[in-house]
Amino acid sequence: MVTEQATAVASAYLNEVLQKPFGAFDGKTTRPTLDVVDDYNGLNDVGARDQTGTLVPGLGQYTVTVSVGPGTLGAVPGAEVRQVDVTVVHSSGVTVVLSGYRTKYP
Repeated sequence: MVTEQATAVASAYLNEVLQKPFGAFDGKTTRPTLDVVDDYNGLNDVGARDQTGTLVPGLGQYTVTVSVGPGTLGAVPGAEVRQVDVTVVHSSGVTVVLSGYRTKYP
Protein backbone atom coordinates (compact mmCIF):
# COMPACT_ATOMS: atom_id res chain seq x y z
CA MET A 1 0.00 0.00 0.00
CA VAL A 2 2.83 2.41 0.81
CA THR A 3 4.40 1.86 -2.61
CA GLU A 4 1.07 2.47 -4.35
CA GLN A 5 0.52 5.69 -2.38
CA ALA A 6 4.05 6.87 -3.13
CA THR A 7 3.52 6.16 -6.83
CA ALA A 8 0.24 8.11 -6.82
CA VAL A 9 1.92 11.06 -5.08
CA ALA A 10 4.84 11.01 -7.55
CA SER A 11 2.44 10.82 -10.49
CA ALA A 12 0.42 13.80 -9.23
CA TYR A 13 3.54 15.94 -8.81
CA LEU A 14 4.95 14.87 -12.20
CA ASN A 15 1.67 15.69 -13.94
CA GLU A 16 1.60 19.10 -12.26
CA VAL A 17 5.11 19.96 -13.43
CA LEU A 18 4.67 18.67 -16.97
CA GLN A 19 1.50 20.73 -17.45
CA LYS A 20 3.45 23.95 -16.90
CA PRO A 21 4.89 25.83 -19.87
CA PHE A 22 8.47 25.23 -20.91
CA GLY A 23 10.50 28.02 -19.42
CA ALA A 24 13.60 29.00 -17.52
CA PHE A 25 13.59 29.65 -13.78
CA ASP A 26 12.00 33.05 -13.20
CA GLY A 27 12.63 33.49 -9.48
CA LYS A 28 9.42 32.00 -8.13
CA THR A 29 9.98 29.64 -5.22
CA THR A 30 6.67 29.05 -3.40
CA ARG A 31 4.52 26.22 -4.68
CA PRO A 32 1.40 28.24 -5.60
CA THR A 33 3.51 30.65 -7.70
CA LEU A 34 5.55 28.10 -9.67
CA ASP A 35 4.49 28.81 -13.23
CA VAL A 36 7.12 27.26 -15.52
CA VAL A 37 8.80 23.86 -15.52
CA ASP A 38 12.22 25.08 -14.36
CA ASP A 39 10.69 26.72 -11.26
CA TYR A 40 10.15 23.24 -9.79
CA ASN A 41 13.84 22.35 -9.74
CA GLY A 42 14.83 21.79 -6.12
CA LEU A 43 11.28 21.60 -4.77
CA ASN A 44 11.36 19.69 -1.48
CA ASP A 45 8.04 19.07 0.27
CA VAL A 46 8.12 17.35 3.64
CA GLY A 47 4.69 15.80 3.58
CA ALA A 48 2.82 15.46 0.30
CA ARG A 49 1.11 18.74 -0.55
CA ASP A 50 -1.46 19.95 -3.02
CA GLN A 51 -0.76 22.65 -5.62
CA THR A 52 -1.51 25.40 -3.09
CA GLY A 53 1.15 24.03 -0.73
CA THR A 54 -1.37 22.63 1.76
CA LEU A 55 -0.44 19.35 3.43
CA VAL A 56 -2.62 16.48 2.24
CA PRO A 57 -4.13 14.78 5.33
CA GLY A 58 -2.67 11.33 5.94
CA LEU A 59 0.34 11.86 3.66
CA GLY A 60 2.66 13.65 6.07
CA GLN A 61 5.07 10.70 6.19
CA TYR A 62 6.16 11.25 2.55
CA THR A 63 8.93 13.56 1.38
CA VAL A 64 8.78 14.72 -2.23
CA THR A 65 11.68 16.18 -4.17
CA VAL A 66 11.71 17.41 -7.75
CA SER A 67 14.71 17.76 -10.03
CA VAL A 68 14.53 19.51 -13.40
CA GLY A 69 17.48 19.58 -15.78
CA PRO A 70 18.51 19.27 -19.39
CA GLY A 71 17.33 16.14 -21.13
CA THR A 72 17.57 14.46 -24.50
CA LEU A 73 14.98 12.66 -26.56
CA GLY A 74 16.40 11.14 -29.69
CA ALA A 75 17.72 13.39 -32.39
CA VAL A 76 15.04 16.05 -32.80
CA PRO A 77 16.89 19.01 -34.35
CA GLY A 78 16.51 22.23 -32.38
CA ALA A 79 14.32 20.76 -29.65
CA GLU A 80 14.89 21.92 -26.11
CA VAL A 81 14.16 19.26 -23.50
CA ARG A 82 13.86 19.20 -19.73
CA GLN A 83 13.95 15.95 -17.78
CA VAL A 84 11.76 16.03 -14.67
CA ASP A 85 12.47 13.51 -11.89
CA VAL A 86 10.10 13.23 -8.94
CA THR A 87 11.33 11.24 -5.94
CA VAL A 88 8.95 10.24 -3.16
CA VAL A 89 10.35 8.71 0.01
CA HIS A 90 8.19 7.25 2.78
CA SER A 91 9.43 7.34 6.37
CA SER A 92 9.71 3.52 6.21
CA GLY A 93 12.33 3.84 3.48
CA VAL A 94 10.15 2.98 0.48
CA THR A 95 11.31 5.12 -2.46
CA VAL A 96 9.59 5.74 -5.80
CA VAL A 97 11.08 7.76 -8.66
CA LEU A 98 9.07 8.81 -11.72
CA SER A 99 10.55 10.71 -14.66
CA GLY A 100 9.10 12.59 -17.59
CA TYR A 101 10.10 15.09 -20.24
CA ARG A 102 8.89 18.55 -21.19
CA THR A 103 9.87 19.82 -24.62
CA LYS A 104 9.96 23.07 -26.53
CA TYR A 105 10.07 22.91 -30.28
CA PRO A 106 11.48 25.65 -32.51
